[in-house]
Amino acid sequence: MLGIPPSLVLEDYSLAESGIMARILIVDDEESIRTVLAALLSREGHSVALAEDAEEALKLLREEEFDVVVADVILPRKSGLDLLRDVQEVQLQTRVILITGNPEMESAAHALSAGAFDYLAKPILRKDITGAVAAAVRTRRLLELYAELAVATKACRDDLDSEVIEQIQQLRDTGRSSDRFRRHDVLIRRLGVALGKSSSLALLYRLIHEHVRQVMDTAMFIISSYDRKAQQIRALFVVNDGEEMDADSLPPIPIATEGRGRQSQVIRTGQPLVMESQAETQGKSDTEYTITSGGEIKAGVAVGGEDVIRSAVLVPMTVDGQVIGVIQVQSYRTDAYSEEDVRLLLGMASIAAVAISNANH
Repeated sequence: MLGIPPSLVLEDYSLAESGIMARILIVDDEESIRTVLAALLSREGHSVALAEDAEEALKLLREEEFDVVVADVILPRKSGLDLLRDVQEVQLQTRVILITGNPEMESAAHALSAGAFDYLAKPILRKDITGAVAAAVRTRRLLELYAELAVATKACRDDLDSEVIEQIQQLRDTGRSSDRFRRHDVLIRRLGVALGKSSSLALLYRLIHEHVRQVMDTAMFIISSYDRKAQQIRALFVVNDGEEMDADSLPPIPIATEGRGRQSQVIRTGQPLVMESQAETQGKSDTEYTITSGGEIKAGVAVGGEDVIRSAVLVPMTVDGQVIGVIQVQSYRTDAYSEEDVRLLLGMASIAAVAISNANH
């Protein structure tokens, strides 16, 4: 059973983890092992290609891009370690997982120091290979994100929107006495630079999440928009326990009546909302949902289990005095967020609001 935070998300959703689909290359001279690994990873939703030796694998790597290569250390003519070096030359960001029938600490250390992402011993358990591949894919995605961030930063460094510059300056001038704020000052300025002129909303959302994740406890992260005409709140970007969810699968939430609804309260007042306990995070909305691990949406909120949201902070995204959406972070811990966290999230939400507005026009 997948772990599901069974309370507040969009107003409120709780979400099961979703897998990250990827292109995987399996390299092993034993057909039975190739077949078994392919079946395991295919059932996880990955697209799998097979090669029986390093030469065939290298040919495939030169023809198409792979997220992860899973290779036996012992291969005919050319070893898995040799293939690792080839992969690093042909596809630098591709992660390599090596497997072996003769595990030794020295060999594992050598493989990892040579750049292997992981080193697994035969017989391979399903949870080991699927877990290692999932972790490798997440790492690959993060490397791609940082590459995009570098491009976005370079492109807009000399041409930032004046309003973004103003927001960054305001943020820098707030709470200068805080050591923690100073540590995150450079990070926040980088966020403003990167978001200033980017036209990719998907990249914007991922950049915002990545920066917020580095600043505070983020078991759950949601960006939602407010449609003033339709009087609805809609999820734009949702990350649950580090896994990006399909926000389009979540139904819109009608703006709640006066005094009800967490996001509705933030939208009506334009002020942040901090909830410090499980009791505060539940039962406060006119419309509440739970989403099961099978993707079924149910009315109401589950209240049991360890993975229950126990605290949260929601801040408005505002442009020209109008709230256009809400950013919220949630934690399984009680009283997880400080006033400093709220100030930092408000500053990021201000920058994000301008960037999202720019991207939409």
